[in-house]
Amino acid sequence: MLKLTKVILILAYLYLWHRCNYFASRNIPQPPVTSYFLGNLDELEKNGKHMDQLRQWDTEYGKLFGIMEGSHRVLVTSDANLLHEVLVKQFPIFQSRKIHASFVINQKKDPRLNLFLAEGKTWKRLRGLITRALTVKQIKQIDPIIKEASHELLDHVRENRNDHKMNIQP
Repeated sequence: MLKLTKVILILAYLYLWHRCNYFASRNIPQPPVTSYFLGNLDELEKNGKHMDQLRQWDTEYGKLFGIMEGSHRVLVTSDANLLHEVLVKQFPIFQSRKIHASFVINQKKDPRLNLFLAEGKTWKRLRGLITRALTVKQIKQIDPIIKEASHELLDHVRENRNDHKMNIQP
């Protein structure tokens, strides 16, 4: 019984070690994994500065690197060409993308569902509709309107910044 326990523990250790070195074994840079069970989550969620940590790793490891979020492998990129390839040219191949846990909502009933909060087939459907609707020409046409609205909002905030309450809803 003791030998069986040792064998199981050794196999579990080897499995966890192999899983945490997935990216390194494929010559993809990755920050050191701090926990076999949490992966890089400790560092990623430290002080609630998720994006700051990703920026630091981007500077340290380059535009493409891998991290472990628990047992999930996550490939992170800031390469515009690769993002264009995945999000536009190869879009039909990809069904979904990762959503941070703090943004998860009921995909069937929540009225706040939108492209940024959707997952799976719903995300793919919404993404396809929006991609067809928002061409570069259309975005260039609405750009001045968006800029004007944002300037009006900033002016309103500046004028009322000493007030404790501010209504910025339309």
